[in-house]
Amino acid sequence: MKKIIIIFAFVVLLAGCSLLQPSSNSNQVSDNTNQPLIGGQKDAGGCLISAGYSWCEPKKKCLRIWEEKCYEAEEAALTKIFAAEHDKQVTETNVTVSKLQDNFASGTISFGPTPGEGGGFLARLINDNWTIDYEGNGSIDCEKIRGLGYPQDVLEGYCDIACTQEAKLCPDGSAVGRTGPNCEFAPCPGEEQNTAALTEAEARVIAEKSCIKGGEALANGVYNEITKTWWFDANLNATKEGCNPACVVSEATKTAEINWRCTGLIEPKQ
Repeated sequence: MKKIIIIFAFVVLLAGCSLLQPSSNSNQVSDNTNQPLIGGQKDAGGCLISAGYSWCEPKKKCLRIWEEKCYEAEEAALTKIFAAEHDKQVTETNVTVSKLQDNFASGTISFGPTPGEGGGFLARLINDNWTIDYEGNGSIDCEKIRGLGYPQDVLEGYCDIACTQEAKLCPDGSAVGRTGPNCEFAPCPGEEQNTAALTEAEARVIAEKSCIKGGEALANGVYNEITKTWWFDANLNATKEGCNPACVVSEATKTAEINWRCTGLIEPKQ
């Protein structure tokens, strides 16, 4: 009888060991965990886009703007302005600020007891007072709006830039084109993205205000990593013989001046 019990216990022990051994299928499951998850894309702030989250800079966290407002103070001020302009109650005026940069804002506006379909708006803060430069769903004078100093990031969806078909030759022989909302050159292989604190679009606004007048124009900008300046070849009405003028924008001071870049001997006129 004791022998039967011992043999039975030994069989049970063997069966238990076989159950504890990992199967080939379990290894396959483990390998799959290294694959990227569908719908797992995140924005620059690390917020899960597919779940409706976006980074809120004032509150330093991810949130859903329909659940918790990000730019509460700005939205409250703009709500009063839109309500007064349209002769509506503040409680029925729904303003959502989607982008805010350097006192320039863009977002949506609608009227009714609950937020619904409406139009877009562009506004800027001047001396602590908001000015509405655009509202609705119609056409927009992008040249005029850019002239007011709006950053291109705020104008995304309103005045998108069509990038020119230029190419930059990389050290390895490959070439990259302009891309992104500011139409800046993509980095070459092994090269880091331009880390300029002043974007080309922001530098261009400064350059256009300081260097050119009616009928004059600026070419695409080139960033100098050493001097931390943006250079825009300038087509000016006033010229100097033997010179190739450029408007130079300082990243440190955010000011611009014309560099005439005069070289060579200028022969005197007969």
